Amino acid sequence: MIYFIVNPKAASGKALKIWHSLERMLRERHADYQVFMTEHRSHASELAGTLAHLSADAERDEKHKRCGAEDIVAVLGGDGTLNEVVQGMPADFPIPIAYIPAGSGNDFSRGMGLPADFREALNHILKTERTVRMLDCGTAVFRGSDDRQSMTRRFVVSSGAGYDAAVCTRLFHSKLKKLCNMLRIGKLSYVGVGAAQILAHRRGSGKLCLDDGRVIPLDKLSFLSAHILPYEGGGFCFAPEADPEDGMLTFCVVSDISRLRFAVALIQTMIGIGGTPAGMSWYQCRGGEVILNRELPVHADGEVYGDVRRIRFSCEHRKIPFIC
Repeated sequence: MIYFIVNPKAASGKALKIWHSLERMLRERHADYQVFMTEHRSHASELAGTLAHLSADAERDEKHKRCGAEDIVAVLGGDGTLNEVVQGMPADFPIPIAYIPAGSGNDFSRGMGLPADFREALNHILKTERTVRMLDCGTAVFRGSDDRQSMTRRFVVSSGAGYDAAVCTRLFHSKLKKLCNMLRIGKLSYVGVGAAQILAHRRGSGKLCLDDGRVIPLDKLSFLSAHILPYEGGGFCFAPEADPEDGMLTFCVVSDISRLRFAVALIQTMIGIGGTPAGMSWYQCRGGEVILNRELPVHADGEVYGDVRRIRFSCEHRKIPFIC
């Protein structure tokens, strides 16, 4: 059985049209499937938790198996929908996940080298012989000015503070993103909002304390991101060495440069030319803590969670079963 979790509003409704096409393909091939449509934010997390309970019930009662070892959870939506599914997974989630990209950025599928075309993606899922890889999962613990309050979020692409989170925040409320999605040029919404945020984003200072003992000073920090996969923001390669199976996070730090040089660095990461961008540094470690002198906006896989001053990043090694 393939359990589809579909976000019908992803890419301004594009995902729902994709689902109608996929459902015709599934019926033609007599596939055994069930679909769950998300109705509100965090609904995909609730659905993932429900499927996990079904799997646990199946293991206890093989005679009435409802969801078990041969089943798949297929996510149709954007990186945010996939992130919600991961949020709702228990620690021992037994069902492998598959992904059909239907969002604006699609950085997970880009980083994993998955088919961009939804038909190819479905054919890949329907193969008789499937390869299941155990992928790393990042964890971010966000703390504001009051250290007594915290929020923990998982991520499978990246999580960060500063410029990239400011862009995600603006996109969440942006009419430009909806227009670009309708015109099937969703990536341009990232470029448009990103260009405006070069001048508008707040910068801070502080330090990054890595688990191996290194302390990285952060002066005039534009942004800091922790990566499982290389891309974020609709195709910006901020962490080219990131590997989803090595048990390590790749930290990308951009600090102590002018806003003009920052703009040049962004262009370099977007088009992949010009050597190492000025002011951009990378560090690999199993985890680390960011301590800032002021609150900056944060995100996990493009989902925004307000402003914080401290972040604790860590990597759960080979935690998620994924069909590749």
